[in-house]
Amino acid sequence: MDLASILVYLDSSRRSHQHIAASVVLASAFDAHVHALHADPATPHDGPSSDAEVVRRAFLGVIEDAPVEGSWHATHGDPAQRLVHESRAVDLLVLGQHTFLGKEGDNLAALGSCILAAGRPVLVIPAHGWIRERPGRAVLVAWNGSRESTRALRDSLPLLRRAGSVQLVHFREHSARNRYADHQPAHHETHPTTHYETHTEAHTEAHRPAGHERGFADPAPGPADNGTRVTQGTSVQYALAWLARHGVTARALTCALGAGQDAGDAILSHASDTGADLIVSGAYGHGPWREAVFGGVTRTLLRAMTVPVLFSH
Repeated sequence: MDLASILVYLDSSRRSHQHIAASVVLASAFDAHVHALHADPATPHDGPSSDAEVVRRAFLGVIEDAPVEGSWHATHGDPAQRLVHESRAVDLLVLGQHTFLGKEGDNLAALGSCILAAGRPVLVIPAHGWIRERPGRAVLVAWNGSRESTRALRDSLPLLRRAGSVQLVHFREHSARNRYADHQPAHHETHPTTHYETHTEAHTEAHRPAGHERGFADPAPGPADNGTRVTQGTSVQYALAWLARHGVTARALTCALGAGQDAGDAILSHASDTGADLIVSGAYGHGPWREAVFGGVTRTLLRAMTVPVLFSH
């Protein structure tokens, strides 16, 4: 699997230039087609607005100088619903963290609902900072063994194949350390807020605090070939073996959260500490369009991301 088509949403803000740059640099790496969608506030009878024309010229100007093909489409309807509709015919959707800021309704709800409904991986570009190189040179995969996490790993494979380094990081509750103290390795790295270890441990559903997403604080249970439960440690090994078969060399790390530490914040902190320029995460949520309820990690990443995040649901 590779990326053959990318859909990028462009609003009228200055950040659209970053979204153009990110989508074009990715398309150049994969020889993919870039399709830009813009929500024009003008009515169809008025013709394109001045803002729409500025964005269109900026996009086509970059495309003209890049070794990729591109196309442009302006819509006058609900941009989120249009994005979901058009995303079904592409391999990757590129959005800005504040894509729907100022639109009717809550930006986070619209962005998250679009991610959940798209049926395609969604690369969200942070609202601050500048992207000068292709995202995905150093990738942090927030692994938890769940369906969403597994889907995210599969959807990010084209990027992982081109990455210089890939790490699968699993976070578990700090309280679990004492419970499994007899099984701890003799040596492990330490961090001011997060303890890093070289293997993983099981943590049952009964000990998962309410509201936590499975796997960022405990393993995803499941049947093994011999009828026993699959621990997080074995699911990580399965993931590493699967990646290796696809030509991706990765390392796994288990991190015990500090007391009261948010797993989403821990992911962002670890990405900063290790120099990751892309986070891959499952998107956790449920509910009807524009009324979805998101898991804590997903919400934190959407609100506080500092590097691009590839979400998959």
